[in-house]
Amino acid sequence: MIEKLQDRKLWIWILFSLVFVILGIRLAQLTIIQGEELSNKALDTRLKKVNQVAKRGEIFDRNGLLIAGNKTAYSVEFLYDQKFSQDQQEMTVELFKLLRNQGEEHIGLPIVQSDFGFTYETDAKKEQWLSENEFDLTMSAEEVFKAYKDREQISADVDNYSAQNTLILKGIYLPIRVRDMEFTYDFTRTSFLEYYEIEESATANEAFKALKDYYSIDESFTDEEAFYIIILRHAIREKGYRKYEPITIASNVSKETAVLIQEQSMRFPNVSIEISPVRYYPQSNLASHILGYMGKISSSESVKYNSDTGYQNDDLIGKIGIEGRYEDVLRGLNGEKWIEVNAYGRFVKEYDDSIDQRFVNTDPIAGKDIQLTIDMELQAAVRDYLIRALEGISTGGLYESDYGDYKYASGYDHADTGAVVVVDVRTGEVLSMVSYPDYDINLFSTGITQEDFLSLQPENKRNPLAPRPMYNIATLTAVQPGSTFKMITGFAALEAGLDPYQKYRDAGYIETLDGRTFGCWLWNKSRGTHGLVDLMTAIQVSCNYYFFDVANGYDYARDVDLPFEMNAEKVIEAARNFGLDEKSGVEIGERVKGVPDPEQKKKGLLRELRNKLNAIGGNYFPVEITADEVKLESVIDGIIALGEDNPEISRNGLISYLQTSAGIKDINTAANLADIVKYSYFNQMKWFEGDTFNLAIGQGGHEYTPVQMARYIAAVANDGYLYDLTLIKTVDGEPAIREPFEEIDTKGNIEYLKQGMRKVAEPGGSVYSIFKDFPLKIGAKTGTAEKEGKLPPESEEKYLLTYLNKLAPSIDEETLELETARELRERTDKIAYLYKVISETEDENIRMDAENELKGLTYSSYLNKGYAMRAALKSLAGDRLTDEMIDQYKSDYDNFTWFVSFAPYDNPEIAIAVLIPQGGSGGNGAPIVKDIYGTYFKVPPTKVDKQ
Repeated sequence: MIEKLQDRKLWIWILFSLVFVILGIRLAQLTIIQGEELSNKALDTRLKKVNQVAKRGEIFDRNGLLIAGNKTAYSVEFLYDQKFSQDQQEMTVELFKLLRNQGEEHIGLPIVQSDFGFTYETDAKKEQWLSENEFDLTMSAEEVFKAYKDREQISADVDNYSAQNTLILKGIYLPIRVRDMEFTYDFTRTSFLEYYEIEESATANEAFKALKDYYSIDESFTDEEAFYIIILRHAIREKGYRKYEPITIASNVSKETAVLIQEQSMRFPNVSIEISPVRYYPQSNLASHILGYMGKISSSESVKYNSDTGYQNDDLIGKIGIEGRYEDVLRGLNGEKWIEVNAYGRFVKEYDDSIDQRFVNTDPIAGKDIQLTIDMELQAAVRDYLIRALEGISTGGLYESDYGDYKYASGYDHADTGAVVVVDVRTGEVLSMVSYPDYDINLFSTGITQEDFLSLQPENKRNPLAPRPMYNIATLTAVQPGSTFKMITGFAALEAGLDPYQKYRDAGYIETLDGRTFGCWLWNKSRGTHGLVDLMTAIQVSCNYYFFDVANGYDYARDVDLPFEMNAEKVIEAARNFGLDEKSGVEIGERVKGVPDPEQKKKGLLRELRNKLNAIGGNYFPVEITADEVKLESVIDGIIALGEDNPEISRNGLISYLQTSAGIKDINTAANLADIVKYSYFNQMKWFEGDTFNLAIGQGGHEYTPVQMARYIAAVANDGYLYDLTLIKTVDGEPAIREPFEEIDTKGNIEYLKQGMRKVAEPGGSVYSIFKDFPLKIGAKTGTAEKEGKLPPESEEKYLLTYLNKLAPSIDEETLELETARELRERTDKIAYLYKVISETEDENIRMDAENELKGLTYSSYLNKGYAMRAALKSLAGDRLTDEMIDQYKSDYDNFTWFVSFAPYDNPEIAIAVLIPQGGSGGNGAPIVKDIYGTYFKVPPTKVDKQ
């Protein structure tokens, strides 16, 4: 026994037996007990998910014409699945040479090849920027930043972060990383070199050689060929652990290039042509404002559009218009494809989802199609007519038409924009909506370039009426309707008991108790009157005096009450009943200003007073208040509250209040400010008789958009049924859900309004000469709306210097420039202070106050040199110069053209609203409407020249 125990072979046998038993037990545990779990873990590691983009839903017009579709886009992609061999290097060279010969753009590096070797692309871009901004090419980022601070009057004491924010506020974006005071171009180059541990001082040629060594590229390749290899190797390296994802070498290549690569697929292993849908608008500019455009997901939008909702960071989404409003409908649902990768993350093969139900490949589901109510053939015609009219109006030229040419009486230089809306009065469907100028939506399909985006901006950004291609006048421009509003005043009076056949005398003008004069347009023009007129004739000849009478329920010519009660509130109620106080219903963004009323007037004046006090407070309030933002705001709030609660306060009472509550010790200073507050603001808050006069004829506080006006005229045409307007006919083949219409007229009063509109196109009417030979009976109304204020020049600074000698002969240009510099320094210091408060304060209320004040100053172009120069000029002149005096040499806005109509008169089908900002008289829109009727109703040409 002892001998056996001493036998070494026995012990070896026992040891091996124990090892095998342990291994067997462990193997059983792994395969039987934990087998499924470990297998799943291994599978989880090997499989990766790849998204498959869904086709975006298409958009059609009412007749089935495609207006937003998807065209095939080709991209060249490389799938890395093994070690980069000599064969793959040769393949890379051939592929990039093919792309070069085909003129295709492809991925690159911060290093570029030139005739003189290699250079840093970032250096070239930096030199170009420095040169364009008139800086020496040797200047450092710190020197450039300091120069900009000096140039923009930013105090040297302001920290760099606040200075940067101040520059951004002024629209200046410097390619400088303020934290390191380094050009972004240099940062990009340095980061690239650090990525490969190359010395920062290395030249581009030295960096290229280091990259060749890093990737062990054979010397048999030329520099150009080696460069191509490095480009692809760099792209692979940047993928990191996601090497299983395809690398896009070239995007949006031509079909010819794609076919060429596919035909030579044997030469290009691991290279594929990927086909993906890209948004395409075959009608280009036509209906651009309706359709909207696509764009990248912004940081604010990422809350809604993220991986949880099926979006990737670089996805394009609908931004505005139908594309934006129906993004969720058009988007569709992306699919998923699982692929198998090896331990290095390289693609091995596509995964068969029948093996494991946890990894199921899903096909993408296309988005839903949308059919619009728009008739694109009509849309194209309307656009053509509008452009022709604008050309004629702006030059005083000829509008040529198959239904009779029309010679515009005079030219209006600024008539370069306009909008037309055509509505089916039986359904509320929008048949055409044209806003001009427009833009090619295809520019946004794959991401718009900076150059193209800048080309869509207005030349004079200071002028709110300057042509803005991306701005939808039809839904966003709200202006006075002028005489086109008179049917509503008439309707309100009819509802109150007006006899439409009762005639009242036009006595020319009315003088109110406060000394203001309101005249009929004929009196203002030639001291003429319309004599006795009834409602229908008043609409025909657009008699202001008649509507002054009926709006106030008073016969001013005879100085007696009318036999029915009437007031401003009833006119306002009628306007609301016709939808002028709400959105029209169209499914894209629109602006609503609302119907004027006493409360709105009061709020508007108080807003103006607040702005005025902020602007002039330094001239009246003591320093201890103006130097403290919180105290100044508190004082101004107190004055505003006084206006809300007691606007009829006496002058002495207001002086006393300003001395006690605002700390103005000098009684004369307090009296001067009291006069401004009381007589220019508090006393104007009441609703005067003259306000009702303006209300009655569409002047004053009225502001409506073309879509609102088209909806209102459609309700007149169809005898009082107010439909919500719509641009959507069907979604995924199903009719769009519509809100029920509202019935306005239960007494048949609208019939009298229609009769008046018919008379506008008959003898004695303002557009009879245009429609007299037209075979279709129509209803119409012209409107000429006034625009207060002056046309802002492109440069306020240039304007002030040009007219300085006339505005203030005692002030020379050098003095004004010095005072402007001082004013700008104060303003920039204030902005910088607000930024500092926002970034450093821990008090949330203080931060919010600073942010709100900053927003207000931003909105008012606080840092604009022209505005600062204006303030400097007023300061130097001792406030003897008012804004009105300073602006006296600027051009006035021309009147706005409104023309509204419906046809056929006996059985209306469509209503039209035309707005031409600064287009002169209302009749200037009539030739457009006549051509629209001719096109829509297929009226045979009746060429008759109108001179």
